[in-house]
Amino acid sequence: ELIRRVREQFGERLAGSTIVACTTGSGRFLSQKTIAAEYAVDEISCQAEGVKYLCGGDDDLAIIEIGGEDSKFLQLKAGVLHDYRMNPVCAAGTGTFLENLAGLLGIDIATQFSAQAFAAAYALDLGDICTLLSQSALASAASQGLPLPEQLASLAYSSARNYLRKTAENRTLEGRVIFTGATARNHALAAAMAAEVGQEITVPPSPELTGALGSALMARNYHRRGIAGDNAFPGLDQLRQFSRDQRKCSARCEHGHHCLLDVLTFADGTTVLYGDRCGRYSGLETRRAARQDRLPDFAAARNDLFAQVKVNETGPTVGVARAGLFYDHYPFWAAFLSELGLRVVVSAVNSDQALLEGKRRLDTEMCYPLEVLVGHYQALLDQGVDYLFVPEVVDEEPLPWAVAWPRGFTCPLLQTIRGTVQATVNPPPGKLLYAQLNYRRGRRAIREQLRPIVRQVLGGEYSEARLRRAVAAAYQEQETFDRAMEREGQRVVESLPALVGEDNIAAVFLGRLYTVYDEEAAKRSLRYARQAGVVALPQEFLLSYLQGWYEGRIATSRFGPREEFQREFESFLDRVHHIYPAQAQRILSAAFVARYLNQRRDGNFPILHTVLQDPFKCGPNAMLRHYLDMVSPGLRLTMDEHTAPAGMVTRLEAFKNTCRSRDRLVLPTVLSSRTLSLPELDCRVLVPEPSPHARVFAALFRRLGVEAEMLPRSPDPDMSLARRHVNGDECLPLIQNVQDFLAYLESHDGDRLAFFQGGAWGPCRYGLYAPTQALLLNRAGHGDRKICSLTLADTLKRFGLGAAAGAFDGLLAIDALYKMLLATRPYEREPGAAQACFDRWAAQLDAVLVKLPASPRLLVNGAHLRPIEGLLRGAGSEFAAIRGPAAPRPRIVISGEFYVRLDDRSNQDLIRKVEQAGGEVSLSPASELFQFAAHVNLREARELYRQTREPVQLIRQLGFKGMDSLARRDERRIAAAAHAAEHEPDPVEITRLAGPYVSAHYGGEPPMTIGRPYALARRREVHGVIFVAPFNCLPGSIVEAQINRMRHDIGVPMVALYYDGKDNPNREEFIRGLVYQARELAGMAAD
Repeated sequence: ELIRRVREQFGERLAGSTIVACTTGSGRFLSQKTIAAEYAVDEISCQAEGVKYLCGGDDDLAIIEIGGEDSKFLQLKAGVLHDYRMNPVCAAGTGTFLENLAGLLGIDIATQFSAQAFAAAYALDLGDICTLLSQSALASAASQGLPLPEQLASLAYSSARNYLRKTAENRTLEGRVIFTGATARNHALAAAMAAEVGQEITVPPSPELTGALGSALMARNYHRRGIAGDNAFPGLDQLRQFSRDQRKCSARCEHGHHCLLDVLTFADGTTVLYGDRCGRYSGLETRRAARQDRLPDFAAARNDLFAQVKVNETGPTVGVARAGLFYDHYPFWAAFLSELGLRVVVSAVNSDQALLEGKRRLDTEMCYPLEVLVGHYQALLDQGVDYLFVPEVVDEEPLPWAVAWPRGFTCPLLQTIRGTVQATVNPPPGKLLYAQLNYRRGRRAIREQLRPIVRQVLGGEYSEARLRRAVAAAYQEQETFDRAMEREGQRVVESLPALVGEDNIAAVFLGRLYTVYDEEAAKRSLRYARQAGVVALPQEFLLSYLQGWYEGRIATSRFGPREEFQREFESFLDRVHHIYPAQAQRILSAAFVARYLNQRRDGNFPILHTVLQDPFKCGPNAMLRHYLDMVSPGLRLTMDEHTAPAGMVTRLEAFKNTCRSRDRLVLPTVLSSRTLSLPELDCRVLVPEPSPHARVFAALFRRLGVEAEMLPRSPDPDMSLARRHVNGDECLPLIQNVQDFLAYLESHDGDRLAFFQGGAWGPCRYGLYAPTQALLLNRAGHGDRKICSLTLADTLKRFGLGAAAGAFDGLLAIDALYKMLLATRPYEREPGAAQACFDRWAAQLDAVLVKLPASPRLLVNGAHLRPIEGLLRGAGSEFAAIRGPAAPRPRIVISGEFYVRLDDRSNQDLIRKVEQAGGEVSLSPASELFQFAAHVNLREARELYRQTREPVQLIRQLGFKGMDSLARRDERRIAAAAHAAEHEPDPVEITRLAGPYVSAHYGGEPPMTIGRPYALARRREVHGVIFVAPFNCLPGSIVEAQINRMRHDIGVPMVALYYDGKDNPNREEFIRGLVYQARELAGMAAD
């Protein structure tokens, strides 16, 4: 019937024309074989090409596709596929789902649904509806009197939310939003979707046919470019005459299948068989995969270089995990251990077993590569090795072209891997070979850090000469490998013109080395890329080639004059600054080099596209993606243990096709992420208020002559403005801050103002808050440098030690008031009295801090503290009068991430919920972070001076020692003035108690999160612990990995709660359950 209608309508046009056929969809290969079509193209490419043709080829496009049975989300950037998601098994919100529910309500989906829904006065939130529950949800709403129009409107809104949360997974919709698929004809759903995303949505004509249009466009494109098809389409008439039969498969089957085959026979005798489960007859895609798999495997070539490292064949065995930073440092480690007489045993190639073992042993859900790493350590112990090598690599050597980027920290999970290994695989005493490694500090420091291992292995045979030989051998082996990689990088990059033709593209695969070169961790993405016709170039080949040229070992004109490259990269650094994670530095460098070569390419060299391998729950990548998208936007491959081969191949095919269909290369503008430092500050400052502690900083600014005020809190709990600009995987506090910033800018002039944000240099991603927020505001059109980032160094530089001391003492004071509030409110005689008392004294503290004296003499003798001490004594007396005679409650520590524990919006009023459940809260003080940071700075300066003997480190050591002494003194005096019943543990005690769980070198939040509750529990001052963190928080994962061990050691109930801005009733159950257990524990202690 279809062919007859085509003939009637287009017969004259078709006469004498060449007809080229292309199939698409999940059954495209079988359909291609059935009709002998030239081409078969994935549905993503076809959907993208159809929409691009109708709505703009080189634009950023967010495509919402909802069909009858499934739904998809496509994000195109500059016309190229960047991201893609498909709905899970749940079919809620699809066309069939809506049609069935409308039918139950007696409504025709095509003619009545939209008109009735638009007549509704309001809509209810039915929640994340699913197919099974939505009928009962609607019936319940109807039974409570919800009118029919309001039911339909509620269904439309809930379907839109369901799509955005489950299919698009809360991704930001960038660029113009296009709604396709047959369900886009439902105007009520389109309007609801527009309201939910907060922007206009375009529905193209005949939205159900955009994929078919794209398939025709792909056929035309391929045919015009002379790309040979797999068949020669026999014409439309061939499709009109066929017969269908069935027969049993008679082939010898290694799988034991007994398939019933369908046989199509056409008029010319051609037959097509399908229904075979193994693909023996129907599988055209296997031939295509074999053809494309002829492209070279560059990752395997690099891994082969590892095999050239010489190791001992005899001696005590030491296990080295083939995961984590193995792919960065194995030559170094193998040479060092071999020089000590050990036989290096590398764990087996990665497998599902390693993943399952790692997941089984971990008490928290970590990223996929970390789960694999734990599994490898367990496998080595099961092999019976004599030693287990567990290095904690803290930082990496600076990239020679990017020395201005600071720190070079590795992932916090790898910096603290020893504690995770001890908590999970629990190696026997004496078996662990552990070292903290700071490669950035140079050879002398590394030698000092490796000395304990040499002593442990050699025992009485230890000598300084053996240590020096082992370290020298390690550096020599690593250098040999690096030079070989430079030569291999040159060979590979210069071979690209010969490898990339009409049917291929070249793509630089960006990622951490433990995902790029571990085929299992990479989910075979490089192999599937080759099958899809993508020449997959791992980033290290490009960077090694660059380094050899940059340092003068390789002569090439590929990168142009060195001065030109340096000038371009320095301009890039000026806009993309404060990038301190080492892996992010390498990924951004590779993306920049790809962009740089694309800008200056000649006609022979191919365009270098980019693909980001993005492990699920990779916190640093959530920040990195904002920068990467404007440097070299490409495809993002999200990977975890559930990643399926079919989806990977489809994405890579679509990426190749959308890249090839572009007429020209479009590069986005690299916007600035620079922040304002205190010395540069010449405008009004707005300070966000996650808690009253923030008022201290506003008072500090005003005392120093800077116009400052508190930033109003946004009333929108959904953070709708922020979610238009974030990707949803960042820390919740960052998103909350951005929401407050944008809400203010919606109704106020942004000229001559800056928003305040704390500054840091790692190790977790908090230090990226300020530059990332600056970038987001810049991208939103509010201009650059809208964030003022405060660091200790800046404060000392502009305002001196008195300003820094004033801020710290102000935090101590507000912490003391908080303790009074939390110790009084559960027992107050009159509800609300304690909070009102706190508000009054906090306001008085603001006035005191603005006028706080800060002369060096008063600072040294502590006289500047007298106004604060007097205020706290007065507050203490008033709070004491409010407290009633109620029975004592179990005391619950709330510890964890700084912002989440303090911000009642981020933690969904956790303190009140603990009090409502019958507990009293001991909140980890805000000042703890600053006091601990001063202690870490002192410890690091002392260690650096010992390792390097540099005078500057001695000066830093003396300076930090003075600040540490002042901080301890002020903390004692303010606690005494407040009559604090709870003595806060000092940083030394915190470090000592946290030491068995987190290595002492780690200066982030985990030591504080663990050490303070441990100290208070040992004193029997608390009865339960709640650890809080934002979703995807790396320090939170570090702590949770130790939670079972800590429960055993500390002896109080504990729970970890993660927050992502969404309600979760399970949290309420955890809170009530923990308070109940704590009450039982407190009762036992009292008896």
